[in-house]
Amino acid sequence: MGQRGLSRDKLEKTAHAIQAQTVLLECPSSAEALIALSRSDIFWDRIESIEEAGIAPTYDLEIPGAHNFVAEDIIVHNSSLAISIARNAALRDGRGVGLFSLEMTKEQLLERLICGEAKINLYQLRSGYLPAEKWRGIVEAAGKLAKSRIVIDDTPGISVMELKARARRMKAEYDIDLLFVDYLQLVESGLRGTNTTREQEISHIARSLKALARELQIPVVACSQLSRAVERREAKKPRLSDLRECLTGDTLIYHALTGRPYTLKELYEAQALIPVHTVTPQLKLGLTLPAKVVCSGVKPVFRLRTRTGREIRASAEHPFLTIAGWRKLEDLRPGERIAVPSPRRLPPSGNGRLTEEEACLLGYLIADGSYRRRGMVMVGLINADPEVIRDACDIVRKRFGIPAHTEPHWSGTQVEFSVPGQYGPGRNPLTNWLKSLGIHGELTIQKRIPQMICEASPRVVAAFIGGLYPGAGDGSLWRELELSYRCQGKKISRFHPQRVPQELNDLWLEQLAISDLLWDQIISIEPAGEELTYDLVIPGTHNFVANDLVVHNSGEIEQTADVVIFIYRESYYEEERGEVSPTEIIIGKQRNGPTGSFTLSFHRSYASFYEFTPEMSPF
Repeated sequence: MGQRGLSRDKLEKTAHAIQAQTVLLECPSSAEALIALSRSDIFWDRIESIEEAGIAPTYDLEIPGAHNFVAEDIIVHNSSLAISIARNAALRDGRGVGLFSLEMTKEQLLERLICGEAKINLYQLRSGYLPAEKWRGIVEAAGKLAKSRIVIDDTPGISVMELKARARRMKAEYDIDLLFVDYLQLVESGLRGTNTTREQEISHIARSLKALARELQIPVVACSQLSRAVERREAKKPRLSDLRECLTGDTLIYHALTGRPYTLKELYEAQALIPVHTVTPQLKLGLTLPAKVVCSGVKPVFRLRTRTGREIRASAEHPFLTIAGWRKLEDLRPGERIAVPSPRRLPPSGNGRLTEEEACLLGYLIADGSYRRRGMVMVGLINADPEVIRDACDIVRKRFGIPAHTEPHWSGTQVEFSVPGQYGPGRNPLTNWLKSLGIHGELTIQKRIPQMICEASPRVVAAFIGGLYPGAGDGSLWRELELSYRCQGKKISRFHPQRVPQELNDLWLEQLAISDLLWDQIISIEPAGEELTYDLVIPGTHNFVANDLVVHNSGEIEQTADVVIFIYRESYYEEERGEVSPTEIIIGKQRNGPTGSFTLSFHRSYASFYEFTPEMSPF
């Protein structure tokens, strides 16, 4: 809704800082109000003008309790569907139903249950202006509900631990067969700590509810807010990928032990799970194994670039780690800083397959050499530095026993490594060596750094750089090598930064000083079209290192849930016609059954769902 000011994360951090200072100074503050604002479901829109609009009939609603309502931006409440399911399960099948309502009071829920069963206008019930014949229906509906086993708990801001305790009591006293939580984001996680993010809290709540379902052996239905990404695209129908944050398929993920690069697309197609780097709550780099690799469908993506040359393409909803916590890409701005892993030492792979001389020769050939397939397979090199030519010839002669043939070239000296009579397949040991590395036959634009270099010891990598540096080379090769080598480089010393927080006695600054993270500045964020997107699901820490940036993993709700159901009412995005509108119920995920969709009828006045029949449709 236009330009937004201070982000909610920053507002909450500021409020906590104010609260800490006012406690020390023993003076009152508005910190609690700021914290409440940062966690609220309300945005604040600027008034641009107030103009006289003449005289017209006016109307209002009487809302007990909250004394407010939403107009002109009506939210499609999943609460109505949950209440309709609960009512039918209790009254039609005689099931026991537990309902934790953190959004509405028990009186509001009872009104909806009565209206849904008696099929009367919700506003008429609240106002009391009902035709005489409608009261009989209310009495009958109230009588049915009184005999049912519907248990309502409307404790606001209940913690997940207390919710589980009360659910166990419901099961013991009323033998409930079904439990609803409306809605998940309003449940308090009970987690405490400076580094605890809202994403981690939601993950903890989702996993706790799943554990509760297994413990009580009943379905637990948790209503949840959907990502606002659906509002920004032309096709408004929700899909499973709306619960995930996504990266493009060419995003590089490096094997945490060997340094070998993989793209997300490669991992997804092979369904391969490799150990990756992750950031712990203590801001240290650790190793973890993803639960799975997922494809999130085609989405609009944006290209983010940092001052040190790092680059990544991600969806607008994808969170990145900042000093103030996790923030979505759409909320970041150029000039702000995001977390990148500092180089750290890993145990070398120790395969010993490359010597330093071989690595140096490989650098020469990749930078200025030629080893593509031709009529006669020959390996050559062109360079203007006599020392480079001399060193390359010596290495080839000692290692492979092949003489060098040199001749002048307009840009320096050209050398070819071949032996007369050894032109047949498999006869040139240098060509065989390049084949074993998997690079023989590559054109100049196809040249890449062999995987063996990424897994080599620092001394071998240094020799390779020594050979690559004097040549022309390609900027993308240097970028590839830089990303690979960062996985096993030396850790940057932070002796002096540690002394500052120690002197100030600031635990948060000290944690930053001794962390395994650096903070890179964003220089640009720009649209990059639409593309097929992917992501990793990381249990526990819920983040990983991709393209040398710390990024959040896929949605925990989608991963934890056994069944995911979406509500899509097309009339919500168009002009409403009539009281009844068809609503598509989409089963986006079902772990032990088929997915698909079916249609129900939503009655606006009754605020309830019913079985769809063609004659009920206004279209």
